[in-house]
Amino acid sequence: MKIFNFQKWHFKVVFLLLANFCFSQKEASWWFFGNRAGLHFNTGTVTTLPGLSPINGQHNFSGASDSAGNLLFYVDAGTIVFNKLHDTMANGAYIGGFHSPHASLVIRKGGSQYYVFTNNPSNYFAPGIPSMFAYSIVDMNLASGNGSVIVTNQSITPVGEAFVSKMAGTRHCNGNDYWLLTHKGGLPIGSNQFCAYLVSGSSVSANPVLSNIGSMQPQMYNNFNYFMGRMKFSPNGRKVCTVYPYRTVELYDFNTATGVVSHAVKLDSITGAATASFMPVAYDVEFSPDGSKLYVSYYSSQVNNQTHPFLCQFDLTAGSVQAIAASKTILDSGFDYQHESMQLAIDGKLYIGQTNGFNLSVIHNPNATGLACNYDSIGIYMGIIPSTTIQAVPKWGLPSFISNYFESKPTFPSFSYTAGCGLVSFYSPSITAFPITGYSVSSFQWNFNDPLSGSANTSTLTNPSHAFSANGTYNVHLVLNYFCGSDTIKQTITVSGLPNLAVSGKTVMCKGETQSLTFSGATTYSMNGLAIPQASATIQASANTVYTITGFDSSSGCKAVKSFSVTVKPCTAVSQFFENDVLKIYPNPYENELNIEVKEVYHALFFDFTGKSIKEQELHIGKNTLSVQDNSKGIYFLRLVNGHTSITVKVVKE
Repeated sequence: MKIFNFQKWHFKVVFLLLANFCFSQKEASWWFFGNRAGLHFNTGTVTTLPGLSPINGQHNFSGASDSAGNLLFYVDAGTIVFNKLHDTMANGAYIGGFHSPHASLVIRKGGSQYYVFTNNPSNYFAPGIPSMFAYSIVDMNLASGNGSVIVTNQSITPVGEAFVSKMAGTRHCNGNDYWLLTHKGGLPIGSNQFCAYLVSGSSVSANPVLSNIGSMQPQMYNNFNYFMGRMKFSPNGRKVCTVYPYRTVELYDFNTATGVVSHAVKLDSITGAATASFMPVAYDVEFSPDGSKLYVSYYSSQVNNQTHPFLCQFDLTAGSVQAIAASKTILDSGFDYQHESMQLAIDGKLYIGQTNGFNLSVIHNPNATGLACNYDSIGIYMGIIPSTTIQAVPKWGLPSFISNYFESKPTFPSFSYTAGCGLVSFYSPSITAFPITGYSVSSFQWNFNDPLSGSANTSTLTNPSHAFSANGTYNVHLVLNYFCGSDTIKQTITVSGLPNLAVSGKTVMCKGETQSLTFSGATTYSMNGLAIPQASATIQASANTVYTITGFDSSSGCKAVKSFSVTVKPCTAVSQFFENDVLKIYPNPYENELNIEVKEVYHALFFDFTGKSIKEQELHIGKNTLSVQDNSKGIYFLRLVNGHTSITVKVVKE
């Protein structure tokens, strides 16, 4: 095996990773939140919209746009549905909900209809009495395209069970349905149970998938502290992160096919005393678009009677659990801004609310590690509401969306290879950094696009070798299969330096006919596995046949393989007619005898393709019959001679 060398073997490579996401999920184009604040994302730009919306609330909001980015409707913290004209939607004056960290979430039902999921405020203060989560349905085909609420407050969670306000949504593995993930609460110690509800175009499942894992989540403490934290899916839906009391941050795997939450990883926590209420309290979490980084915001902490907020990043590709926890990078530990809600946007950036400010902080490169993420505390000024002197304020809550709108797959490295004499050994890319983000490769599928190699054209090995059949350009594909998805890496490889085999000679022939072929481009040859003493061979085919010639070049030590086809025709047409019409032979092909009509006397000689005489017969004027039933099938020749004429005709016996 020789290492790749451009001087002797030429392999030209062009690398392409398919299915790498470009930010184009325009369903999350419009944001309305806080005190009359708003943003519009369009073609890589973001525009502030102060005063366009009438909403004025503290916490979470949600909304929906179509695939072209046209605003459909939005919800102010789960109580009122506004249409695209910023008026209250028909039947949307009160659909339930509460000003809470996760007050509402919109998931498309199908066609023109959307689910609006909300939570019930009474459950916080009298847990177990009402149903915590419910849904309403919006139909955008009604009210002249402005939409109407057609179903209101349909219970999801059972009456009598306590939940906290956390909810998050992501797409099901089947690509059609969704998961709504919630978390139970309870007094006095709480619950560690996640509830995943299957959301389809026909219904919301009544029986959620239950996962008992992770820290205990109390219903509430000090009125709000325990249920104020948020929960988020990673953009690909395969990770979920949530916060608990005492600054606890936990990361889990999520199975988008089954709805099961598993493998708890604690990234941050304060143990012990109730005095933890005087320490930074984790509030919100958000992933980078490629799922490799996790961001955490902290709120309402009092240290020496001063608010002491934090914003930090964890590198999920750092390695072990201990390494990930140790990768914590504090991006903001000052006293200027109190960070709370965070949300990815379709421009690939991460936006952070400032409870006591008039701006949104921005992380411009959230996939980058540590301070390279380019955190901008000033970010975007929300602007002044038109016709007033009042500034729009982000407050605590930014809009919530299903996670998949913001997915940007990690950049997988190219595969490598070594090569010599057309034999290329391929090595799959190193993907050890990606399992924690949900892109763990489960199998490989190679396609060398070399059809002449037959069954060897594909491979499922991790590091296969392939002998290319000839010089040429090959688009080698590697499919990386992982749970609920795949990516394709392409490399264009141009192979040269192999013997340039050529075949000369007639490859269209009559049945039974013999033809000579000449080969060039190599030193020695074999055909169909048999050595050829010289650079030529004689063939006789009775049917269409594919031959394979192998050539070895003694100077380079390389061999090449070339296939060619020989087409066999029956040659059934009547051979000759003279212009004076002196001769007629039929049938041709024949079985047992030939009919020969002549206008002169001839002597007939019948012989095979080697020249061996088979039969002779005198022909009289008129019709003659030549019986030749004893000879085998194939090509023969009939020669007619007299004193002044000699005629040779090819005939075929079937």
